[in-house]
Amino acid sequence: MNPDDVAVWLRSNPLFFEHYPALLADIQLPNPHGGKAIALGERQVQNLRERSRVLEARLLELIAIGEDNDAIGNKMHRLVLGLLSVAQHSGRAELIARLGQHLREDFGVPHVALRLWDVASPADAPVTADGMPSAALRQQVAELRSPYCGAPQQVELLQWLSCDAQAIKSVAQIPLRPLLEGEDAGAQHSAAPASGLLLLASEDPQRFYSGMGTLFLERLGELISAALGSVPANASTSAAAAT
Repeated sequence: MNPDDVAVWLRSNPLFFEHYPALLADIQLPNPHGGKAIALGERQVQNLRERSRVLEARLLELIAIGEDNDAIGNKMHRLVLGLLSVAQHSGRAELIARLGQHLREDFGVPHVALRLWDVASPADAPVTADGMPSAALRQQVAELRSPYCGAPQQVELLQWLSCDAQAIKSVAQIPLRPLLEGEDAGAQHSAAPASGLLLLASEDPQRFYSGMGTLFLERLGELISAALGSVPANASTSAAAAT
């Protein structure tokens, strides 16, 4: 009988050690932490303790994630209330300014910029002094189906910021799209034509890293799109910034 056969037999006969309890003390196993051999029962206790430590660490990790999500949820709630209060009485410029304030002070994002081109000059117009994105950049934004996070790739985007562009090590690019109506509006939102871009930037290369979750960023984009759609557009805010 080989060791595999013994293992299969023991699994099929779980009451074996109840009938021969003395064997638990007689069987000696190598100590996983070095030293002399230990009894089977003691080895089982050590295994259970190690599993308990792993599960406890995982539980603490999940609790920390839950607390972080709760904090982000509370911040999103305050942002919604702030944007609603502005949207009811002000225009796009004021709403974008309030958005930048919340993102910097509440979310701790050091640099924020936003551009809209749904009410701007024709698509073939050159880049204007107020920061209207180029046609090439607008096309890149249109192709984004989810927020981009990682190292900055477009120099043009960094020119939107009122800081040293070379100091920026990570960005989040959130495409803004008009919200659709209907039961499947959420699924169709990412395929709608882009009408603007929200840019979040940081000197910390790990603030917006490639592969990070983007659910809250997607919700932020939808929220801003809805808020902007509820206020009248005008020429002075077609390329507004929140830097």
